[in-house]
Amino acid sequence: MILNIFKIIFAYVLPLLAGYMIISLIDYKARALSRGFKFFSAFFVGKGVFTMEVFIVGIFGAPMKLPAMLAIFCFDFAVLGLLAWRQKKKFPAAGSAFSKAHLNGFRGSKILLSLVLILLVLKIGASFWQTTHVPTYEFDAWNNWDLRAKVISVEGRIQFDKNDEFYLGGGIKSYPLNDGLWKVWQAAVLGGWQEQAVNTTSVFVYIFLLGLFYFSLPENISTNWRLGSTYLFASLPFLYFHSWIPYADLEFAAYLFLTVAGMYHYLRDGHAPHLVLSALALGLSIWTKNEGFAVLLPVIVAALALALLRKQMSLRRAGYYIATAVVVVLPWLVFRFVNHLDLLSGDSSSFRFVFNRQFLGTAFNSIFLASHFNFLWLLAFGLAVTQIKTLRRNFSQQSLVFILFASFLFYNGIIIFTDKAYDLSALVRVNLQIAPLAMFYVVIAVRGLFEPLPARDK
Repeated sequence: MILNIFKIIFAYVLPLLAGYMIISLIDYKARALSRGFKFFSAFFVGKGVFTMEVFIVGIFGAPMKLPAMLAIFCFDFAVLGLLAWRQKKKFPAAGSAFSKAHLNGFRGSKILLSLVLILLVLKIGASFWQTTHVPTYEFDAWNNWDLRAKVISVEGRIQFDKNDEFYLGGGIKSYPLNDGLWKVWQAAVLGGWQEQAVNTTSVFVYIFLLGLFYFSLPENISTNWRLGSTYLFASLPFLYFHSWIPYADLEFAAYLFLTVAGMYHYLRDGHAPHLVLSALALGLSIWTKNEGFAVLLPVIVAALALALLRKQMSLRRAGYYIATAVVVVLPWLVFRFVNHLDLLSGDSSSFRFVFNRQFLGTAFNSIFLASHFNFLWLLAFGLAVTQIKTLRRNFSQQSLVFILFASFLFYNGIIIFTDKAYDLSALVRVNLQIAPLAMFYVVIAVRGLFEPLPARDK
C-alpha cells in the first residue's frame, strides 16, 4: 500500500516537472505567469504531451512498458534542459527577474484558508476512498476508458489491426487515447494493471483543476474571494461526483478551461505566454475527447474571428495560435483521418436535424433546476444579461461570455436538435465540461458588482 502510494507520486512527478519546464520556457522572457498557475497547468500540459509521445512511439511498434516510457522522459528532459540552457544564455536578464505576482505572499484570512483547506481535504479524502474501495461500475468506464487502458497495459502494445476486436484497445474506436495511455503509464509504474489505483487519476485531475481555477482568477480579485469561490467551485455536485468517476469529462473540462482562461488573460493583459498556453491546451483537448475537435475548435475559431474583427488580435497571432494547436495534436489528427475514425461517438457519417421535443422539459430541469450544478447556470445567464454594458466595453469578458454560451448552445443544440441524442445520458456531462468556465465568469461578474474590475484590455 505505502509502496504503491510512492509509485503513484513518482508517476505524477515526471510529467509535472516536464510540463513545468515547457511552460517556463514559454514564459521565460515575459515572466507573465505566476508560479501557482504554472504549477497547476503543468500537470495537464506535461501529461498530454507525454501521452502523445507514447502514442507516436506506439505507432512504430514500441512496447507499452516502463523502460520505453522512461526513455521518453529522459529524451524530454534532455531536450528541455538544452533549450533552457540556450534560452538563459540568450536572455540572461529575463531569467533572473521575478514579477511581483511571483513574490507576493498569502494576504487573505488565515482562518478562511484553514477552513477551506480542511473542507477540501475531507472532500478529496472521500474521493480517494471511493476510487480505491469501490469497483468500476460506470458503463463508459468499463466499456471504453478503463477497458482500453487495461487491454493496452496487459498486451504491452497498442493494437493497430482494424480487424482485431481490441483495435486501439477496444471500445469506441474514435475516442482519443490521452486518458487511456496515461493510465497505461501509471500501470507500468505500479508494475501491472491495478484498476482502482490507476482510477485515482480522476481525483488528481480534480485537485489540479481546483488549483488551476484559483490561480486563473484575475489578480484584482482578493485572496479571500478566490478561496471562497474555489470552494464553491469544488462543491458543484456533479463536478465533485466526477472526482471519483473514471470518465474523461472532468479531464476534458480542465483542458477546455485552460484553453479559454489563457485566451481571456491574453485579451485582457496582452501577454503572449497566455495565448501560447491556450493554444497548447486546445490541441490537447482534441487529444482528450472528440468534443475538442467537434465543438471546442469551431467555437474557438469563431472567437478568434471575432477578435480579428474587433482588432483585438493580429492575423499573425491568430495564425500562430491555430498552427500551434494543430502541431500539438497533428499525429492524432493524421491517424484518425487516414483510418477514417468517426468524428463523434459511434457513426458520425451524417447528421439529421430533428426536434427532440420530448427532451425539453427534462433537459431544462437537469441544467437549471436540478442539483447537478446548483444555481450556476441561472447565475451565469442572469449576470450576462445584467452586465451587458460591461461586456460592451470589456472585450476580454465579452469573448469569455461568447465562448461560454456558444459552447452551451452548441452542446445542448446537438442533443435537442439532432438525431445523435438517443437519450439524455450525455446531457449533464457535456454541461459539466463547460461548468468551470461558467463558474469563472460568475466569479468575475459578481466581484465586478461590488468593486468593478478595471478594464485593461489592449
